[in-house]
Amino acid sequence: MGAFFYFYRNNSMILVQPMHKYYATFADEHRHPITGERLGGYYVTINAVDEEAARFAMFQLFHDNWAVMYNAAEFDASRMGSRGELASCDAKPFNLET
Repeated sequence: MGAFFYFYRNNSMILVQPMHKYYATFADEHRHPITGERLGGYYVTINAVDEEAARFAMFQLFHDNWAVMYNAAEFDASRMGSRGELASCDAKPFNLET
C-alpha cells in the first residue's frame, strides 16, 4: 500500500496516502481519441498513490493508446523532445475489491 499517515477530523481518524506524480507518454503513431491529432511528444501528468493507479487512469482515458509510464525521478521532458503536457489528472486508488 505504500507510505501513509493518519489525521483526525471531527473526532474521526482518516487514512491518507500521499500522491505521487507519474507521466505517461505517447509514441508518434498514437492519435487523440476525439480529434485524431498525433500525440507523439506529448505527455499526461497523473497524480496517483502508486503506479498501478496511474496506469489504470491512463487506460480509462486513452485505453491502450499510449506508450510509457514514468515516475517523477525518471521523467525529463526536455530530454524526451516533449511537445508539452496534453492533460493532467488525479487518479483514485485502483482496488479490485471495490
